[in-house]
Amino acid sequence: MIFKNIEDRILLFTIQPYRLFATSGFLATLGNGFLYISMAWYVALQSKSVGAQAILMSCLWGPSILLSPIVGVIADRSNRKTLIVFSNFTRGVAMLSYFLLLLLFELPKSSIYVLAILLGILSSVFGPASAALIRDLIPKKHLLNANTTIDTIYELGMLLGMGMAGLFIAWVPIEGAFFVGGTCFLLASVCDSLMRYHSCSIKPSSLGGLRSMVSEYYAVFGLLRKNEQLAKVFMIQTLLMVPLTTLPMLLVPFAKNILGASVMQFSYLEILLSLGGIVGGISAPIFAEKFDAKKTLVAFTACLSISIFVFGNGGYYYCYYYMLYMLIGITLSSWSIAISQVQALAEVDYLGRVQAASTGFSTILILSIVMAIILLEDKISISFIYRVEGLIVFFAMLLALSVTEKRGG
Repeated sequence: MIFKNIEDRILLFTIQPYRLFATSGFLATLGNGFLYISMAWYVALQSKSVGAQAILMSCLWGPSILLSPIVGVIADRSNRKTLIVFSNFTRGVAMLSYFLLLLLFELPKSSIYVLAILLGILSSVFGPASAALIRDLIPKKHLLNANTTIDTIYELGMLLGMGMAGLFIAWVPIEGAFFVGGTCFLLASVCDSLMRYHSCSIKPSSLGGLRSMVSEYYAVFGLLRKNEQLAKVFMIQTLLMVPLTTLPMLLVPFAKNILGASVMQFSYLEILLSLGGIVGGISAPIFAEKFDAKKTLVAFTACLSISIFVFGNGGYYYCYYYMLYMLIGITLSSWSIAISQVQALAEVDYLGRVQAASTGFSTILILSIVMAIILLEDKISISFIYRVEGLIVFFAMLLALSVTEKRGG
């Protein structure tokens, strides 16, 4: 079974657009690894306040809420390849421009937040377009393998990016991280532009004014009301996106202020998270095939919830934290199972809007946590935040228990 699964995954790379999309994803996540860690550590050096990290997170993810009604419709009504090329290219230009400005001028500390907002705007286009694009490239029955393989490649990119970012911060001025990250995004855009791809979902005549686009976006809620199973896995995916996107950032103040970790110890933790993601990406579809997707999703989310809770509220032995954080990385691959089920159950013409809605709702949850941190910083500990994230995953597990045992493909 294991060798058959590996063979199926290798065959996916015979599809030229998928092969280039995977290469692009690796380069983009390599750049993201440099970006997130360098930005978060830079902010941590300026302030030990958890609120400073919360502000950075709100700048990175806030645009997703404001733009999701628009970008979801655009992803369904425009060429998704073009959108991905645009997102990667402009993010590369933004990071390289910031690199040059750092070299030429003494920028104010607040400039990092301006960059975060700009990157948040550009990233909001990428998520819905890329998630919907996979459905165009791969037959429905191979979606789980395709998504977990892409997720494994993403984790490998983040693994190398965050590990190398730690070395850069320790030995090279922080400007170098922005240069490398920007270059990775530009190379990713080149790979995307070479994909042989034609979307069957483009409907140029459907693009209208803002009111028309928003009304089309809200049509997704009608789809969710009609399809109870889709609505449940949609909510699971939305909930799991919260720890998926915030845990790497929360580790910065936790490692620096609670553990007293050095830059290298911090980078080891981030590497183990991504290494766990690789292991989870390989093992999740094997378990899903053997036991079915529902049982795998329930088991992974239950383990993830417990791991997050214990990690943020345990003892102070590094070997203990290393093992737990890798386990968190392994079980975070439950998100890949959820998104594969969403892609299999949703209509192709609605995928961009479904993914944009999921991103929007998860961002609302993230920013709710962020605002609580900012407003109640003196009363909320980092350990409390980990408990909240563990509770969010626990609710995802309860939803997974209620899903009908039926394969999405």
